[in-house]
Amino acid sequence: MQEKICTVCGETKPLDEYGPKKNGKFGRNSRCRECHREKCRDSTRKFRERNPDYDKNLREQYRATDEGKLARSRGHYIEACKRQGLEPVVYPFTAEQFCAVNRRDVCNACGTTEGPFEFDHILPISMGGFHRLQNLQILCAGCNGSKSSNLLHRAGAQQMTVIAIPSKVTA
Repeated sequence: MQEKICTVCGETKPLDEYGPKKNGKFGRNSRCRECHREKCRDSTRKFRERNPDYDKNLREQYRATDEGKLARSRGHYIEACKRQGLEPVVYPFTAEQFCAVNRRDVCNACGTTEGPFEFDHILPISMGGFHRLQNLQILCAGCNGSKSSNLLHRAGAQQMTVIAIPSKVTA
């Protein structure tokens, strides 16, 4: 078995302890995996010290995307299920699938085109609704706040219209 000396720690280790590198000796990196990992951690730590808002900005950018909003919606659903003592049932779907079914620029309840818009469960989790494509809709922040954990026609808002409950989800 061939061995190689790490240029950082100076230990002799077998070749499988080194990551691949096309132009390196024996086709391997000059640092062992452990030293390479430590250098990457150190570089990341230094970058974050120099750029403290970088991760925050990335999170904000991701949350502004449809995929980020759906991920947050899934997280809220799972938390709500745990509070209710229910087992979360998540049916996977993508932001593209959701946008193909729902218009993102109009509130499904009052019809306003003024944002911000939020994802809402048609049949609330507290009433046994699932986190699935057919049970999600777009509401403006005002309608979603007044709807709370009720069905639209029970929310008491005068302008709201009743939206049909998906066929496979029952109360």
